Amino acid sequence: MKKTVTLLALTLCLTSLSYRANAQWDLLSDLFGQMDSTEFGQFSFDLAHLENMFIVDSVVQDGMLDSLFLFLGDSLPGVPLDFTFFNVWGAGEDSLLFGFPGSGLGGFDQDTLLGEFDWINDVFNNNFDSLGGLFGQYQDSLQFDPTVVGVGYFDDAIYRELFTLQDTFFLVSDTSPNFGLGDMASIFGKLFDPASFMNIELAFGVQKSSCGYYLRRYDANASVIRVGTVPKYNTFLEARWHLQGSWTNGDIWKGDDYGSDALGGEEVKFTPLLFRGDFAIMLNPGLVTIGNTSFRLLTSLGLEFGTYAPSHFEYQQPFTTENKGNTTGFGPQAGAGFAVGNDDVTVYSMGTMAYGHLAHSKAPSYRYNSLQFEAGVRFKDIINVRYSNGRQSWQPDDNRVANVKNQVTVGIILKELHH
Repeated sequence: MKKTVTLLALTLCLTSLSYRANAQWDLLSDLFGQMDSTEFGQFSFDLAHLENMFIVDSVVQDGMLDSLFLFLGDSLPGVPLDFTFFNVWGAGEDSLLFGFPGSGLGGFDQDTLLGEFDWINDVFNNNFDSLGGLFGQYQDSLQFDPTVVGVGYFDDAIYRELFTLQDTFFLVSDTSPNFGLGDMASIFGKLFDPASFMNIELAFGVQKSSCGYYLRRYDANASVIRVGTVPKYNTFLEARWHLQGSWTNGDIWKGDDYGSDALGGEEVKFTPLLFRGDFAIMLNPGLVTIGNTSFRLLTSLGLEFGTYAPSHFEYQQPFTTENKGNTTGFGPQAGAGFAVGNDDVTVYSMGTMAYGHLAHSKAPSYRYNSLQFEAGVRFKDIINVRYSNGRQSWQPDDNRVANVKNQVTVGIILKELHH
């Protein structure tokens, strides 16, 4: 009965929301439509499993804001925007072309993806100098000292909102035909629609991770590019999405040199490492307002994919000589967090958990597990700095695993990223 009343309340709320909220639900329907009936059945199974394993305490990590403000207090010496960022787009496009065969995408959809990639590349190049000096220009404006209330005090509210989102997800999915991959133009048009997503950032940064492939363990110092929304956290319902990729500028390992990044040297070698993306609907009820500063509880439910890019075809010949890499997991994602802000500065922290299956894998024991934590601060509609860490695995016994110890990105919010 409680779930029914909550669902009715949300339904009444949705009917009174603006076009923006309706368009975001339409986008969710389109994303459901990217699955065929078998994949959607698997997604529904994974969502039920995620509901059973989700615990608020598991996605709330103390110290995230402390880590964020530690980085904000210095000059972020580990985040240089150098020529490797400028030149990486060509190699990235080659990787995209390499992944098209066997993807199931038609020629028009492939052209659409390449067109979107080239467009974002042009935006990045046009804003290269501004992005490189952004943090130094606005570092002082990012300072904020909120009184943070522990999310754990609101467990019941988070579970209630999560159940509401889950019920609504199934209502949306019931009207979403499962056609499989396609119609990329419509999806990207909605992702970059200013009526749906007012603030989108283009960000760069660094990522330090400890990864593993079977018995081989190595550390990787990687660069990151991210494009995605920067929520305002000032409404009851809001959607968010992001895409990001990391890479090293050399071999991940050489010979028996465990943990070697092989970065540096005159020749720059593009080596993809980790890709991740998500789309989620958030319920952000306001809890308290003091002066012009408000506190909101964040609960989200959505979809996530994560890719472990290295092929490691040289690992154990001839067993792995046919490896192509890009092992991709996909499944539902749930999260919780909070946001505190005023008209100029907003500080936010959120943890997410995802559980799913591997694309194109015939091994049912291979499952995708992801636990991510992030904290960030945005100043007006100009800059967003984000600190995150997390863990992803794609096989049992950590045979494919990535532990991101820390990642820092500096993002510029651009109207140019709207179609």
